[in-house]
Amino acid sequence: MIEKRGKHLYRSSGIIFSTVELRNILNASRSNPKHFTWIRILLHFGLKIDELISLRRDDVDLKNRILTVRAADGKSIRTLDIPLCLWNDFWNSASGKTDEEYLFPGRNGRLHRKTVQKMIRKLEILTGLKITLAKIRQTIAVRLYQNGVSISFIASFFGFRSLQAARRLIVVEVKPPAVKRIFIEEIMDLGA
Repeated sequence: MIEKRGKHLYRSSGIIFSTVELRNILNASRSNPKHFTWIRILLHFGLKIDELISLRRDDVDLKNRILTVRAADGKSIRTLDIPLCLWNDFWNSASGKTDEEYLFPGRNGRLHRKTVQKMIRKLEILTGLKITLAKIRQTIAVRLYQNGVSISFIASFFGFRSLQAARRLIVVEVKPPAVKRIFIEEIMDLGA
């Protein structure tokens, strides 16, 4: 299915991204090192834009490879393991910064969310795919679930407060147990 959005046509790829589509997104972002780092972090952790731009130097513990992610409301905090493949990206972004500085600074301090949105629009044009963070998050959740990761881990990974939110993300319907039908003949046999 092809969808028209603005002046450009996008191929619709279904509910989640395929491995080839994810590689295309990564390859399209290689021309700008900052964009490449942002997209790698978004694809690995499934962060929301506000979570990405709010990361500070003290949220990254390079020694123990732990990333602390704070929700936009500031109430919930979750910790994620930094994989070795992203360690250099975090080290390069964190080097030379004080603890209170933003990991990805913008012109006036914090990186603006429109900057990340523009990057995503450019990647859409380069790849011909409709890219949304919701679809990226859903792709990560479905792949984790397909690889045997529990729904409770997926919920904590994304910072959800309930398991139902994780189930909705991976499109798993909770079905009630099947109702056993008892026919009148069975009841008559039981009573006889």
